[in-house]
Amino acid sequence: MHNLESIVERMVIIVIAPPLFLFISKLKDLHEVPPHRQYCNVLCNFLPQQSFYISISTSDLKQDELKTTFDHLIFGSYFLEDGVNFIHERLGVRPEQGGEHLTMGTHNKLINLGNSTYLEVIAINPDLPKPQRPRWFGMDNLQPDSKPGLLTWVVRTNDIQQAVSNSKLQHGKIESLQRGIYQWQIAIPEDGQMPLKGITPTIIQWQCEVHPAQMLPPSDVTLISIEAFHPKADELSTLMNAIGFNGRFTATKIATSDDKKLQVTLKCPKGIVTFESSYKV
Repeated sequence: MHNLESIVERMVIIVIAPPLFLFISKLKDLHEVPPHRQYCNVLCNFLPQQSFYISISTSDLKQDELKTTFDHLIFGSYFLEDGVNFIHERLGVRPEQGGEHLTMGTHNKLINLGNSTYLEVIAINPDLPKPQRPRWFGMDNLQPDSKPGLLTWVVRTNDIQQAVSNSKLQHGKIESLQRGIYQWQIAIPEDGQMPLKGITPTIIQWQCEVHPAQMLPPSDVTLISIEAFHPKADELSTLMNAIGFNGRFTATKIATSDDKKLQVTLKCPKGIVTFESSYKV
């Protein structure tokens, strides 16, 4: 028999009748109780004949809460330098410190937005072979004469499987990718396009100790707001709640004849700057 003070990680609920009595006790270090919800009998010798007990894992009582927050913005450009110049001209801060995505045939430059968030300029990398699959974020839609612009946004979650399952959109297959020291899982549609053409976010789950923004120098650029304009704004808000999102996002209802779009507002050395998704949806 183990001392109750030496027993952890499981909870025993004991009901004794008559009279009916509910007793809850935390157990520690119970080596006889294997995982996966097997019952324990540590207190059976203390219970009267009329008593019964139920042993449950604390994980049975409450699953980990799904938590999803803003991670980064995606600006697309056919040529990386064009995208970097575009952001520098609009914000007064030059993106830097990027890398290559070998699987997708792209490369990027970044700006720190604070609080482990960032702005990403992504472009097709002419030095990499064309991937045997569509590139992500609809990058294959870009042409040499395409102007740089806002494509979409990305949210990070603590459970990408659950977040994708909760969403009513087709986010695609969850894939594991790596760039240098960074590893992550991300949901990518097979055709490479973005959920609702970028109005709703791509979902990511980082699997590394260091977030890319933590390796970037501070900047004077911060996110103010993200807003979606769509005839089904209520459904968008419901979707964001379903994936556990908490952050600066609003959905505004518009007429079906109006242009559906994503709008992002940033504070930067050049003041308050607003971007809209770079093509009609």
